[in-house]
Amino acid sequence: MGLHLPLGAFTVATIALAKAWRLSDLGRAAAGLFVLLVVFWPVVAVRTLWAQRTGELWQPRSVVTSGPIPDPGSRTTLGESHGETR
Repeated sequence: MGLHLPLGAFTVATIALAKAWRLSDLGRAAAGLFVLLVVFWPVVAVRTLWAQRTGELWQPRSVVTSGPIPDPGSRTTLGESHGETR
């Protein structure tokens, strides 16, 4: 849902271009983008208020990694265990 702000900018720009170039198809595309904004903004607002109410908004996000992070000083590569050599 993090794309609602760029979507707003694209909507305003599309409306401006549709008016400047007098293209009705582009105006319909801008109307479609506006409908998406009308759907996204309340969802983002409700989720933000819920996260604030539950305290989740103020908690640091955990970082998920796909596996163990190798020690920068080790000479192993991904997929290699410490006891093996090439």
